[in-house]
Amino acid sequence: WIDKEGKTPLMVASMRPDLLNVAKALIELGANVNAYRPGSHAGTALHHAAKKGLDPTVHLLLSHGANPFITNDDCNTALDLAREKGHVNVVR
Repeated sequence: WIDKEGKTPLMVASMRPDLLNVAKALIELGANVNAYRPGSHAGTALHHAAKKGLDPTVHLLLSHGANPFITNDDCNTALDLAREKGHVNVVR
């Protein structure tokens, strides 16, 4: 399932700090941590979590195999987005 903007449930959960447990459950149920949403300001769940500075979600995704080297359509990795937004906690 994807929403009208192309986001998977894991991507949506990865954009909100209050949905960390939902993200965990989705991963346990087999959600693809590397699912890609094309378009400007898009990417993977890791891109969305890093851009929002959600370090617990970033850690969760990385610990379950999220690829930190995937670039979005703007040629940015999740680390690039975190750095750009000043999220030092994610960059470390």
